[in-house]
Amino acid sequence: MQTPGAGGETGLLADQERYLWAWPELCHAPMEAGSYPLTAPRSQPTRHAHAVDAKRQDTTSDRIVSVGEQRRRSQDATAPSSDAESSAGVQDRTPIPDPICEPREHAGRVSPDSGYDRAMPTIDEVFAQHFETWHIRLPARDVAERRRGRIVCNGWAIWYLFGSDEQGQYLDYYAAHRMTSDAHVRIRPDGRCEHLPTLSSLRVASEDPIEDARLEAEFRAENQEVARLLEAKGFGLAGDEPLSISLQRVLLEHPDE
Repeated sequence: MQTPGAGGETGLLADQERYLWAWPELCHAPMEAGSYPLTAPRSQPTRHAHAVDAKRQDTTSDRIVSVGEQRRRSQDATAPSSDAESSAGVQDRTPIPDPICEPREHAGRVSPDSGYDRAMPTIDEVFAQHFETWHIRLPARDVAERRRGRIVCNGWAIWYLFGSDEQGQYLDYYAAHRMTSDAHVRIRPDGRCEHLPTLSSLRVASEDPIEDARLEAEFRAENQEVARLLEAKGFGLAGDEPLSISLQRVLLEHPDE
């Protein structure tokens, strides 16, 4: 194996390798003004680098160690021996669960004897899957009692309620976050999801002024209709939502105010 820079290589790569190999000695070598190796022209290595290259040609055979080899040696030095593990016991490597945005008094699963509807676990699990990245789930007590609620966590504001219709039970939730569009979803016991109307911040535009005015009027009318629907479902602002969500909701629901 040849020392970098010592086998006749030329060009940018050889110069870069020469500087890297010269670094340990140059850290302790006397420096002259303007001779710092990282600021010298790449095509003209400093005299310190030349001196180090000449010195290394005779001594590098036992000093060249790859990064992977250094890492392996470091792991071997810090890893406990098999005898130590057997005497002290194998360390528990069970992963620590991530926290969930759930009130402390609501933590835990629902008891099978609590009268909990067997359709709800699927709805609960589907909701948790939708917000798995942010570790958000429905409070267990709200699921058990089919109680409406609201979650403000990790940038989200989420309103939810339980209900039923001719197709059976469902969970409706409305979720808002400043980094994405709003979501209004109905989850069925079999895991099916229905997408319901949401407030929209984007509209179709036209170069024709008359047509553009018509499109804007339709846009505002649709948002105001959705706003009335959300208020009727109890999904209105409570005042403790993230400021960006509150401002967005007000601007979309009341654009003329």
